[in-house]
Amino acid sequence: MTSVALSTALLLPGDLERNAEYSEYENYALMLQHSVQAIQHAHSFSMQSFKNRERMTEMKKEFSALQKTNKGLQLKMKKLEEQAEAATKAQQIAEEKAESAEAIMKVAEAEKIEAEDRKAQAEKEL
Repeated sequence: MTSVALSTALLLPGDLERNAEYSEYENYALMLQHSVQAIQHAHSFSMQSFKNRERMTEMKKEFSALQKTNKGLQLKMKKLEEQAEAATKAQQIAEEKAESAEAIMKVAEAEKIEAEDRKAQAEKEL
């Protein structure tokens, strides 16, 4: 360190000016280098931000398409549920009609037997 101070002190005034100019250029070069790095960093950040916006737009479109598909599926499910309910109701009505027909058949069978008994009785009386 002492040798650096001595060598600087022994420099001629022209040498000192030239060293000052080199130092000025070095500082300018460093400043330019830092500026370029800052610009590159900003550009990289900007590109990443642009990619993120593009991805967000894609995701929104995808979400919208999924919502539309979901809504369509929900409508189909509701229609199928309504059809199942209608089929169940139709089956219940058919079962009720079958029970009614069976009851009517039993009554008709009883009336037939009664009519046959009356016929047999009438034939005896004749």
